[in-house]
Amino acid sequence: MTWPWDRKARFERLAIRAREALELHQYAQVLPLAEKIIRLRHSFGFEAKARALAALGRTQEALAAMEEGVRVAPLVPPLWGYLGEYRSEVGDFAGAHEAFGRQASFPSPWREEAIVNDALVFLREERHDEGLVRLDDAGSPSEPRLRALKECVRLRTLVDLQRWSDAIQYGEKALGDLAGHTDAIEQDVSASQSLGEVRALVGEAHWRGGGDRKTAMEHCRAATCTWRHPRLLDLIREIDGLDATRAAPYRLMCEGRAWFEIHDSEARPDHEPRPEVHGFLVTYWVLADSPEDGLEFVRRIESADLGDRLVSLQVSESEKLDQSVGGFRGVFRARTGRTVVLDSAGDG
Repeated sequence: MTWPWDRKARFERLAIRAREALELHQYAQVLPLAEKIIRLRHSFGFEAKARALAALGRTQEALAAMEEGVRVAPLVPPLWGYLGEYRSEVGDFAGAHEAFGRQASFPSPWREEAIVNDALVFLREERHDEGLVRLDDAGSPSEPRLRALKECVRLRTLVDLQRWSDAIQYGEKALGDLAGHTDAIEQDVSASQSLGEVRALVGEAHWRGGGDRKTAMEHCRAATCTWRHPRLLDLIREIDGLDATRAAPYRLMCEGRAWFEIHDSEARPDHEPRPEVHGFLVTYWVLADSPEDGLEFVRRIESADLGDRLVSLQVSESEKLDQSVGGFRGVFRARTGRTVVLDSAGDG
């Protein structure tokens, strides 16, 4: 059975808008688009709806959407993967294993992805040895995204077990192996985040396993380029060990300027991306003596990512927060990504 052309065209337009909204974290806008896609009887509607609901913190509703999705479209592998993820999130580990088992019945790469995620469920259950055995079933994934995820799950297990020497040895080797897939990993958000977590876990192993402050911080700073999870930010604050006696929590919106490669495929289809200086906005939450003190912590993270491309950085808006934040001074939360403000003409 083939789709009528107008129905297929409608789906493609809606799917493009839904994917763009997901990438831009505009989750409320995804939901009506997803419902329209579902009415067109395409399985992507269930995926988009569940992902948006989960991102909005409505995990039970996301789970219900995916349960309906696999009932309607049981031969679509990614739906079983999302079902396993949401079941695991609500603590239904047996159900998660069952869902990933169904996904693993499909050919690779779905099989490899299911096995790695199934091992992650064992980790959440603190059944570490079974998780490590399950990871071996995945073999050597061909996709860099799955390779990075597998290394991340194995290393997270070793760190949870406090097997510091094993974690350091395995983690350093994993980073060397993943370095051969840098281009492919950088083009995939999920793979980049997995690589960032691997770096963070190696840094944690160096710090907790031997107190190697310098090496630990090098790995953690590198990790912030793609993974700014509170666990990593708290670890950096701990390693820095900066006194917080007079500190207070602030939300800082920072405005900067940096060199970016601008892709203008329509106007210049035969040209390489051109570097231009443009403005950008980032938001961080810091425990600091003042907004200016907090800016220095933000500068460290932005410099680790942008390097010499960073031209300037300043606080454009600050808010002192009425909340309790323990630990040492530094960044304790970061909004994912930066908003680039394209100038009408670059400075370069």
